[in-house]
Amino acid sequence: MNSLSVDIVTQLLHCEPSKQLWDEAQSLTGAHTKSRIIYLKSEFHNTPKGDMKMEQYLGKMKNLVDKLKLVGSHISNSELTIQILNGLDSDYNPMVVELFD
Repeated sequence: MNSLSVDIVTQLLHCEPSKQLWDEAQSLTGAHTKSRIIYLKSEFHNTPKGDMKMEQYLGKMKNLVDKLKLVGSHISNSELTIQILNGLDSDYNPMVVELFD
């Protein structure tokens, strides 16, 4: 119980036998992990460079990939590259075309 978040602990207060506590904790943390993966993947696929400096943008994308890896969802280097290129604005089109030429 000490290693669980407050949100999860409050949902487990009704559990009496330790087996029930264990089973429900696993179920809740699994659901939490799935929703976290969905949220992080959405952010990964919908993050444009926008006004960020290139260093900031690349750092943010790498950070999202690292977070996804921690929750068990691996993003390949090719997926990362494609998503980074997709997030660039039209000013970068000549460079992107050159990469794939």
